Amino acid sequence: MVAITFVIIGLILMAFGVVLLVRPQTLTTGSAEVGGVRVSVPAGVVVVALGLAAAVFPFSPYYKSPERPASQPPKNSSSADRPSTSLPTNGPTTGVAPTGAPKISFTIAEPRPNAVVPENGFPVSGQSSLGVTDSLWVVYRGITNSNLSFQPAPAPCSIATDGSFSCPRQYVGGTDDSGEKFELFFLLTDPDAAQVFRDYEASDPAARGYPGLDSLPAGVRQVGTVTVIRA
Repeated sequence: MVAITFVIIGLILMAFGVVLLVRPQTLTTGSAEVGGVRVSVPAGVVVVALGLAAAVFPFSPYYKSPERPASQPPKNSSSADRPSTSLPTNGPTTGVAPTGAPKISFTIAEPRPNAVVPENGFPVSGQSSLGVTDSLWVVYRGITNSNLSFQPAPAPCSIATDGSFSCPRQYVGGTDDSGEKFELFFLLTDPDAAQVFRDYEASDPAARGYPGLDSLPAGVRQVGTVTVIRA
């Protein structure tokens, strides 16, 4: 845009200079004596010269366009070069998968979706592409009951070398929650998040009426979820 402005101004000055040259009277910008001869410079010549200089300046090696800073990437850069801001999975999660992290295969064998589970607990297991060193926890939360806090399992799941996992026997709700729906979240955790769950278990939640956690800690990544109904 700035370059075009230079060209337009230059053309206007050149046109004005031509008008000055064709006028009947002679306008000069100054005179000097050279070799005993007084030389006059017409104003039109000066104006035409200035206009020509302005018009060609954007095309000279001395001109640097201010329209795009050198550090700004070109607008047609591919989307692969831009950082991703999407979450790895849906549902409640405060952690983001590392850039380039492989997709995780995760299948819940039990409980089945919308299964009616007994009050005395039920098994939780499945198959995945996780490794034995991964930290996998189950956390449940009520959907239709009055307590909407997050309730962590007392310990993490155990993962075998083939990726199959088995979690501590799971309990949801209380004696007044028959027919209520609950959602189980399967979360990969970093050491700090896992410590939050361990600290909650160490606080004797049963004696405190299972207050749960108001929110999930940072450093968790949801890899699976299933809804159950309390018998």
